[in-house]
Amino acid sequence: MKTLFDFDNYQDFLSFYVSNPEAPRGLRTELAKAMQCQAAYLSQVLNGKAELTEDHAFKLVNHLGFSNIEKEYFTLLVRISRASGHDLQEYLKKQAAALSKVATKVDYKVIAKNLREDEDFTKYYFSSWIPSTVHIATSSPHYQTTAAISQRLGLPEKKVLDCLQLLAEKQLVGRKGPGEWVYQGGNIHLPKSSPLGVNHQIHNRLQAIKSLQTGDDKDLHVSAVFTMDKEGFEALKKLFLDSIEKANKRIAASGTEEIYGMCWDLFEVS
Repeated sequence: MKTLFDFDNYQDFLSFYVSNPEAPRGLRTELAKAMQCQAAYLSQVLNGKAELTEDHAFKLVNHLGFSNIEKEYFTLLVRISRASGHDLQEYLKKQAAALSKVATKVDYKVIAKNLREDEDFTKYYFSSWIPSTVHIATSSPHYQTTAAISQRLGLPEKKVLDCLQLLAEKQLVGRKGPGEWVYQGGNIHLPKSSPLGVNHQIHNRLQAIKSLQTGDDKDLHVSAVFTMDKEGFEALKKLFLDSIEKANKRIAASGTEEIYGMCWDLFEVS
């Protein structure tokens, strides 16, 4: 599915957006109302006969609920289209290209809380699968006591308690009541370049292998080796990145009944 960052012209993006077969009826009127302009004016914009102002663009991206980077990119596209000088256009295009490149990275796709890598706690958090899993477990009402987490993850209660206390020091969990803990912090994500990330990725995949060996029908495990052209590989990579973003949005909007894990891999065989 195409996203804003697949376009280098805001009018093309808007035309794609409003012509989507799944778009609700009256979408053009809704967007015009959000921008405080006439629907006829929006039609002219879509036909390339008029331009949005930056004020229109600002109102539109807020109405559509764009992220900060999406707002900035869309506004840049409007400025590029409105720019009368070649040098200014080229300058703005370089800015837009840089933003688009950032938006295709996993580091952007996963909205997360960052910690300094040189902190002892950060090293502890990513030292094994346990700290991050205990942290996430507290977001479920079923796993907000030391005993419940211990039983669910098969860990000694003291180990779980020590972990919870360290998480509490960083305000990632809080005390809900006597012996109860509640999730407070967002997901913590390491940049791809971080050396701590390698071990963390390995730990998570070891958990996937453990699940695979258990053979539970409710879990999903897929692997394959294939050949394809390099252009097709880049397209497949983008499809994965879009799916990661959708998956994280679905996770964020879902309930917190049970603890699950997932790993994504797409790589050139060496």
